[in-house]
Amino acid sequence: MPIGPSSDLNNFYNFLCLQLESGPIGLSPEESVQAFRTYQEELAQLQSELKPALDRLDRGEGEEIDFDQLEKEIVKRLANEGIPR
Repeated sequence: MPIGPSSDLNNFYNFLCLQLESGPIGLSPEESVQAFRTYQEELAQLQSELKPALDRLDRGEGEEIDFDQLEKEIVKRLANEGIPR
């Protein structure tokens, strides 16, 4: 689905607001536009990677997640990377 100029401008505005909320970013207007374009490309890539899984969920082919086990695995992986809980 194509995104129109109004939607692009609104998305860019929201992107800049989030960037500014996290502190001064020190980017020129041109660099801000490029950062937004990179963000959009990364978002599109993520969406395309998630689409098959979301399609399976829509067909009722999802699997239950044991969140306690997932948390344990994440904590273990982080610990292996030297990142404390």
